[in-house]
Amino acid sequence: PNMTSVLITALKFVLNMGVDVLMHTIITILSSPYRERYKPDGVNPSDWLINLSKFIGAMMAKYTVDPSNLLQYVMHQFLGGVGSEIIIVRELVERMSYIEPLPSLSDTQVRIMSGGPLLRIEAVASRTRGARADPHDKTAHAPARLVRHLLDSTMAQPLLIQIAKLRQEAVKSTRNTQLKSVASLFDGVHGVFLQYLELVQTQGLVGTEVYAKEVAPVLRELGERYGIEAEICMQIFRPLLTRAVKVRFSSLIPKLGERRG
Repeated sequence: PNMTSVLITALKFVLNMGVDVLMHTIITILSSPYRERYKPDGVNPSDWLINLSKFIGAMMAKYTVDPSNLLQYVMHQFLGGVGSEIIIVRELVERMSYIEPLPSLSDTQVRIMSGGPLLRIEAVASRTRGARADPHDKTAHAPARLVRHLLDSTMAQPLLIQIAKLRQEAVKSTRNTQLKSVASLFDGVHGVFLQYLELVQTQGLVGTEVYAKEVAPVLRELGERYGIEAEICMQIFRPLLTRAVKVRFSSLIPKLGERRG
């Protein structure tokens, strides 16, 4: 882990062919069936997986590397019932967009979170995405790159569905029966779910029309085809419902004015 920053800096001397070989090597290591993905508690990821995920996130944030093949691998793991690779999604989103799983919030921050997107950012991420962010940060374009890769590779919607299913099934699939460990597992997966939603619902990165067409599945399909529970469906569809209410309300304003007149 102490070599991560040195290796990331050294990558600026690597040509495109070398980057392709590196990505192939990373996927080969990740897919090895001989490596334990969890610690003995069956909940926390192994140290090698944590460190490799952090390296992947830092590399993707600093350099223009296409993560499509890596995301395809992660999708195959999710479809095969292997949820340990969700840590890769967490590190990619966190390093490339500065969207972190929500920490423990104070009472003031909880009240602020009921406001609009700009106010919420100032409450929890002012130094990284808000008014106090460094304007000279070289990774400022990383969020747009990540979203573009997700949309261009058509991975945005399938990844959202699989993360939602993992969030729903995390507690049921674990072998650990310790309440504290199970709660920690659920919090971690739920945090990544909210993290990914925050990324694909950010107006500056994904417009509402694009979100409706390329990210959010049809509401009926979420429940009937994929078996996603109602509260998760509502979380996914909240921006679209909000837009529908605003459009409907805007159309009623002239009629209300006429009646008052």
